[in-house]
Amino acid sequence: MPDHYDSKASSYTKSTSKSRTVDTVRFNQVRLNNIKAADVCIHTGSKYQVKITDNKDATITAKVKHDELEIGEHGIGQAFGKNGWANRGHKFAIEVTIPTKDSLSEITGEKNTGRFKLANLSLQKLDVKTNAGSCKLTNVQIKQQGKINANVSKLSISRSELNNFTYKSRVGSGS
Repeated sequence: MPDHYDSKASSYTKSTSKSRTVDTVRFNQVRLNNIKAADVCIHTGSKYQVKITDNKDATITAKVKHDELEIGEHGIGQAFGKNGWANRGHKFAIEVTIPTKDSLSEITGEKNTGRFKLANLSLQKLDVKTNAGSCKLTNVQIKQQGKINANVSKLSISRSELNNFTYKSRVGSGS
């Protein structure tokens, strides 16, 4: 089966990957819990929803508890797999949609590799750690405090208003 491109999550997937959509109840916070290799995209859409692309070696879960959407990655060695890099030739993706720009108050958590994209959001707080991958903020407002700590990353910001924002990267650039 040929590869295909998912424009929303910005990733290529192969036939061994599986995709599913999880309709959720209302939430106002997102917590990324030890995401190893997934691209993460959070933006406005028609409703509260999570689209996930993963495979049998690394399963991504999404659940809402006390107004918080917790997204985690589980499995044998998570995305790194039992025989090394399970992500070889596969892209894992998490796409979160919320109904209005002001639906979320904060996004927190950790992710290892992959893209991190926020679009059309108004947040009180952003606090994310990432090891490697690009970070893109488009039409994002952070009202109180924003922080992205990265090891190796490229930051791109456009049409955004970021109050008390810090970006730390050992190796990387910003625009």
